[in-house]
Amino acid sequence: MHIGELPMIIFTTVAQMSVGAFWILGIIHLLGRRAGIEKSAIDSLTNAGMYAAGPLLLLGFFAAFFHLNDPFHAPFTLLHLGSSWLSRELISGVLYALFGLIFALTQWFNSFSRTVRDVFAALTALAGLSLVVSMCGVYYFAMTVPAWHTWFVWVSFFCSAFFTGSLAVALALLTTWRMKLRGASEKHGEPRNIWQKLVATLRRGLFPPGKLPEGLIDLTKRSMRITTGIAAAAGLIILVSYAFFMTQLGLGSPVQQQVARNMMAHGYLIIRLVLLVITILLIALVLRNYISHTSYPQRSLVITLWVTFVLAVATELIGRGLHYEGLVRAGINTLLG
Repeated sequence: MHIGELPMIIFTTVAQMSVGAFWILGIIHLLGRRAGIEKSAIDSLTNAGMYAAGPLLLLGFFAAFFHLNDPFHAPFTLLHLGSSWLSRELISGVLYALFGLIFALTQWFNSFSRTVRDVFAALTALAGLSLVVSMCGVYYFAMTVPAWHTWFVWVSFFCSAFFTGSLAVALALLTTWRMKLRGASEKHGEPRNIWQKLVATLRRGLFPPGKLPEGLIDLTKRSMRITTGIAAAAGLIILVSYAFFMTQLGLGSPVQQQVARNMMAHGYLIIRLVLLVITILLIALVLRNYISHTSYPQRSLVITLWVTFVLAVATELIGRGLHYEGLVRAGINTLLG
């Protein structure tokens, strides 16, 4: 694989995970409100996942800067916003981070009205959509790269957001559930030093004190079933799409056939697909059964979900590395693998 593209492999995968997680959290809020649950109670369930979305994007941006010869030249990519998908990608990422930060701060400090906070949440979700669309555009509209100018870019990028983002939210929900149970059974004394005060402040923001009411436990289990179901569906779409995409490359032009050979070399495609199948099976056969029949977050459920999440991220990173094997240009003296 193109190890030199590692910064972009990390950036695209992690940023899409962040956006997908934010979308899924929005769906959970809509489900909770439809069920008649207090908005503040839903916040106590979803805050941990929401606050994790921002650092994920920052991690992605940090990795992307290493792809630049000079990181201080990054602002110059904004000069062609009207014609460059790269410029749109950067401004969309900045807007997503900005709106998300404002929304997170208003949530943390309980500032402004709920309507204002909902507006910032909607703006964050729209900026995230623009970010993923711009990422697709950067590659799809590279007309001289036939393997990228295809439907597969759109399918793989959007499905990646829902695949890893859904599992990240499921982990956040499970963590909140466990922390609520642990907080209800533990007695915390007054913090004695700066570190303990910081931990206490973070704990109150991420996991507000108080037990999860019965209705919220039901919403937690329902949300985890939905998130794992979305993840399984997205993973299955990616898996099936590979069959059509590889067939398209194998029957295509010499450049596309070269890409197919590059992707098949060294066994990375096989590893990617095997990990994808294992992840889907873990979700469909193990996690959903655990979630449906558990009355509290068992240790086996925690371990299984963590293993599933790690495998999902690993297979997506490998998949994104295979994506850059498609960088074979069509044109005079440009058939380079």
